Amino acid sequence: MGASGVSDEYSPPRLSRWLHSVPHINVTLHRVNDTFAPDSPVYLESLGIIGSIPGAWLILTLTVLLIYLLTRCCDRKQRPPRSITALKITLMILSVLCCAAIGVGLFGNDDLHNAMLQSIQAGNQLAALVNTVKNQSSILEEAMGSRARAPLARLADALDAPVANQTALGTLLRALSALRNNASAAASAADNLRRPLAELNLDAFMKRLWVWEAARWVGGMAGWCCGGAVCVALLAAAARRSRRALLLLCVGALGALVACWVAAALLAAGAVAAADAILV
Repeated sequence: MGASGVSDEYSPPRLSRWLHSVPHINVTLHRVNDTFAPDSPVYLESLGIIGSIPGAWLILTLTVLLIYLLTRCCDRKQRPPRSITALKITLMILSVLCCAAIGVGLFGNDDLHNAMLQSIQAGNQLAALVNTVKNQSSILEEAMGSRARAPLARLADALDAPVANQTALGTLLRALSALRNNASAAASAADNLRRPLAELNLDAFMKRLWVWEAARWVGGMAGWCCGGAVCVALLAAAARRSRRALLLLCVGALGALVACWVAAALLAAGAVAAADAILV
């Protein structure tokens, strides 16, 4: 009764398949090839269009905000202090929700950092394996090439001496010829294995990737923390009814909104590109 074996075939995550299924279109709204091709202008154009969707939503949000501000500027009617109570409560609720969203963002940034560290560790192991293959193939090529010539030459010279048993001599000569052919084939195979890996320097790439990831993690944590500080300060200003603080922090929140949507556009295009690369 045979045991059921576990398949080692790689299965892409469901999220990658979903992102890969996002339609890739050009500026004429025609669907283009979704195969990962970073050197193709058409493919890069489709990624730019995907990244422009959060930008379009940002423009729509800013347009609505501008219309609201224009109505407020044109409103000269004096209002009692309690007339903004509902607006203040709404602002406080939205500030609390933004703080919760920023907490989720901090968790996601740290989770992504841990995943990137695991990927970098696996990449370092792959780089060490590639270096081992390059070293072993070089040793094998040298052993089967230059080092094997002198012993084989001495053996050929020894077989050139007069021998009474010609049958045994013929067998030895055929074995020597086969040994030379095998040594040449092994040296050629080792050279074919080493040559494609000679220009592959994964160590430098993994070091640069680690620097980029460290900078991304620090920048992400700093950005999320600054956004959380703005939300907390906005909540305090709304509670204290500080008009100047509210204006200043609203401008800061507007800048944070623009930065978040720009980051969302970059992440959307990058996520789709990563999914396309996985499913190549």
